[in-house]
Amino acid sequence: MTNLYLIYSVYGTVKIHVPERLVGKKIKEVRIIPRSDPRFFEVEFITEFEPQQAVKSDNALAITRV
Repeated sequence: MTNLYLIYSVYGTVKIHVPERLVGKKIKEVRIIPRSDPRFFEVEFITEFEPQQAVKSDNALAITRV
């Protein structure tokens, strides 16, 4: 999987680099938000994640104050 997205528009090609920590993860959505009179863009990557398993309460350790 590459860490580069190419978006074609009327003004040419836009290259968006994906951060290394997201390479290999399933990207659900890419949001492109214009900033500073559309000269700059902020890119948000929305990923899907697997829910964490619940911790068993019988294996928990607690510290109490007496």
